[in-house]
Amino acid sequence: MAKAPTKTGKAAVSDHVLSELAKKVQGQMFEQNRPRRWPLGLLRLSRGIGGGIPNARFVEVHGPPDSGKTTTAIEMIRDIIDAEQETLQDPKGRRVVVMDHEAVMDLDYAERITGQRFGWVEKMSDLVEVWRAHQVVYFIPPTLEFDARITANLMRNQRLLVSVHDSLAAMTPRALIEDSKGSPIDGCDESRPALLAGQLGKWMPRWKKMCVQYGSGAIYINQAKIAMQMGGNKFTPPQWKTNGGDNPVFYADVRIRCIGGKSPVYPNGGRKITMTVIKNKTSRDRGGKFIYHSNGVNGIDRSAEIMEIALESGTVYWVNAEGKPVPPGSRSRSTIVDRDGNPFTQPELRAALAPGNSLYEQVKEYAQTMDLTAPVPEAPQAGPQGDDTFPDSGDEGLTGLE
Repeated sequence: MAKAPTKTGKAAVSDHVLSELAKKVQGQMFEQNRPRRWPLGLLRLSRGIGGGIPNARFVEVHGPPDSGKTTTAIEMIRDIIDAEQETLQDPKGRRVVVMDHEAVMDLDYAERITGQRFGWVEKMSDLVEVWRAHQVVYFIPPTLEFDARITANLMRNQRLLVSVHDSLAAMTPRALIEDSKGSPIDGCDESRPALLAGQLGKWMPRWKKMCVQYGSGAIYINQAKIAMQMGGNKFTPPQWKTNGGDNPVFYADVRIRCIGGKSPVYPNGGRKITMTVIKNKTSRDRGGKFIYHSNGVNGIDRSAEIMEIALESGTVYWVNAEGKPVPPGSRSRSTIVDRDGNPFTQPELRAALAPGNSLYEQVKEYAQTMDLTAPVPEAPQAGPQGDDTFPDSGDEGLTGLE
């Protein structure tokens, strides 16, 4: 077999220049597309997903009904807002967009957790006014295609910081509610799962690439299906039974599973939320189970976890009446002191461990490197056309943001 001729002179120089240029461009694209992270105030969860929520990536929060999925997503919004205050203060800057397909989000509850008023866009003509007055913009999208079109246009206009979609299971394809002429469809269409899967398959890959290109994050809430039945026991068959099964198949870079339960810390209306990082393609870190407790009023109680990590790291520790260190669970414990031996009253300790203070920063630094395999206490002490175009669902109002 004859050898290929070796290039010399100008041809060799040209190939070398092209090769070096390709390496440079590839390196620049890698650095540009490398996800930066929004650190979470839920320190163990933040460590378990590699240091925080990655931007330009898909994050899925899924689980059965009443498992704390929406509360978890709202807590993430809170931390993203805290990390992006400079960006969000700009009246024409990027925003957090919430697409509430279920139309049941408790806005008072969400506003208490995030500390922000949600600007509800009831008509597209109100978008610019709402955008300039609020850091969180709230939609109740009528169809899946509406969600796709609005978020895509906001990304192209460099206006979308992160979008939250609640939930994947509640998305309704337009073909399910109206025909090709725009007339309403009566009755129930049993092909909804196929329609939903088809539409997701069309626009999800394009939308993911746009997230990477424009640096916008996405948090999806996904409902796990549960089998339900009426009547019947081990001797007689049920009158009817649903299929149940796993949650709808959905691509995600980070997947967090939530399981809910009654909280022993807040027995009156509180919830225990067990979070498990079951997938993380953005980091080698992949934690186990992280248990949190929500009081049902102000979201997840973060102070209990901060206190646990502070004791675990030695940032603070218990001493007895003689001033000698004792284990956290010892009955002889008397006072909490810091590493210099300075004692704290309860209000002083709560203030010292609040975000932004020196003790909290020590706890946060330790949390970034702590062992994720250590057991966590059960009850704490305290029709697309082209590459990025989407089916028309009306995007009037978007032009004012340009």
